[in-house]
Amino acid sequence: MDVVNNALERVESAKVIEKRFIDLTFKAETTIRNGRKFGIDMKAAEGKLAQAVQLRKSDFPEATRAAEEAYRIAWEATEAFAPSMRGFLDVVAARLNEWADATLTVENEGKGAAKDVRVRILGDAETEGLQELPAVRARAQEVLKFRLKMTAPGSVPLAIQIVSHRVFDSKEYTQEMIAQIDVSEVGAEKAKRLVADLETRCPICKGLIKKGFKVTRCGCGRDFHELCASRVGRCPVCFRGLQGASD
Repeated sequence: MDVVNNALERVESAKVIEKRFIDLTFKAETTIRNGRKFGIDMKAAEGKLAQAVQLRKSDFPEATRAAEEAYRIAWEATEAFAPSMRGFLDVVAARLNEWADATLTVENEGKGAAKDVRVRILGDAETEGLQELPAVRARAQEVLKFRLKMTAPGSVPLAIQIVSHRVFDSKEYTQEMIAQIDVSEVGAEKAKRLVADLETRCPICKGLIKKGFKVTRCGCGRDFHELCASRVGRCPVCFRGLQGASD
């Protein structure tokens, strides 16, 4: 009786191993076939799958390992053929609680084309007219024009969230990046060109400003060397603009 039971167990074990081999080869073949339709290089996976089929008669465990490797290689090649999105945000003269023109450049750095691309701007801002992109080709970019209203002053971080889908199987990908937007307050006093009435230090170069020196005075009251102000263009403390200072 023990001999019969042992024989039955070996038969069942062989069936399980056979089924695993069949499942692996089927998944590898399907992944390879789908990848080839979209121009993905599947030669390495095809070679490993052919090796698995050849080994099936002589070394079944090794054949199963080769089939598993064929599926892994095909899967990794497919995953590499995916969209990889980046966004670059540019805002014209952002002022607190005022609508400003904005441009978002959406770039696909990946090997695969993206479809149904949705963009969200997250943080202290509102958007108007930000549309969905039907598709972005691999190694290409698209430009979105919209309006943006900042709801916090200073140097404000905004998250750009891009949701895209791979063309051939609609797999969803989400990428996020941070854009830093300088926001000035509405009605803030503009920078002026004056003569220093006190001895201070320039907040940019930390150099001495003597009384009587020509300076650029920020709306926040800080004095800067004129050269430093024109070189940097913005107060490093309150983020107000220093260029185009009035006399």
